[in-house]
Amino acid sequence: MLATTNPDYNSWVFSWVSRYLRDGIFDESKLGEVCYFLIVEDAPVFADTAEELAELYPDLCYTYNVVDDETVYVPPMTFCFIGGTIFDK
Repeated sequence: MLATTNPDYNSWVFSWVSRYLRDGIFDESKLGEVCYFLIVEDAPVFADTAEELAELYPDLCYTYNVVDDETVYVPPMTFCFIGGTIFDK
């Protein structure tokens, strides 16, 4: 999925891109950096690795498969922000 945005600080979108910002402007050193996320209580929770999230939220990363009678790992989703301006080509 691809989207464009210029979110207000109180926008739901801001919670998705805030880790990539510094002083309200995108941090060039973080652009393109992939992070992992889970939705916890209707809000995204981010981490640098999937393992971090699995440790913090095992109930969201593991589920019981009744067909095979086993617990299976369900990896967190990934997210990446690529910033740009109207002057980028």
